[in-house]
Amino acid sequence: MSTDGFARRRLLGFLSGGVVAQCCYALARLGVPDLLAGGPRPAAELAAECGANPLVLKRLLRGMAAVGLLRRTPPDSYALTPVTEPLRSDVPGSLRQTAIMHGEEVHRAFAEIMHTVRTGEPAFDKVYGHPFYEYLTGNPETAGVFSAAMGSERVPAALAGCDLTGLGTLVDVGGGDGGLLAEVLAVHPAMRGVLLELAGSVRAARTRLAESGVADRVDLVEGS
Repeated sequence: MSTDGFARRRLLGFLSGGVVAQCCYALARLGVPDLLAGGPRPAAELAAECGANPLVLKRLLRGMAAVGLLRRTPPDSYALTPVTEPLRSDVPGSLRQTAIMHGEEVHRAFAEIMHTVRTGEPAFDKVYGHPFYEYLTGNPETAGVFSAAMGSERVPAALAGCDLTGLGTLVDVGGGDGGLLAEVLAVHPAMRGVLLELAGSVRAARTRLAESGVADRVDLVEGS
């Protein structure tokens, strides 16, 4: 293959990336990865359980198998691959909520990218009529998805290089559901924490911090 041919194929891969991302979103929103947690299942059976059109879901699954995101097994069953395992809701570091967030608000905002390029103004504001965080305040369900997506992010490796010895109180501003704060407090049992977040994230943080056994050492503050 010529260099030009290789470059063209590579560019086409990037150009079709949005389509693949939306397919991942559709599977995540339907809960298909959770249904595949136990292994391969027929497309028709999956469609019946998740409420999808059988023919369309079959095409979607076949397309994702073609790009290596699912594994097709005879005669017409599909299974997750290591890449799509994180789309399950019940695995550590789940990216299900991230896929949903990117497939909905982020996707629609980026459809208006030319507005931002030409005016310098956020496309999100044009699409939804409000700045992002103001929009979250008025849409609790979306705020919950956003909080869960941010909470699924892994603790930055750089944290290991931070010397927090002797620090009495650590404040995490915009800390999502408190995942990072919980990690730090678990390592430093004498430390207290403060989490400043939007109301929806604070509600999620109560649960996560309690599950981590550090809730009694964290003050939750609602704010922007």
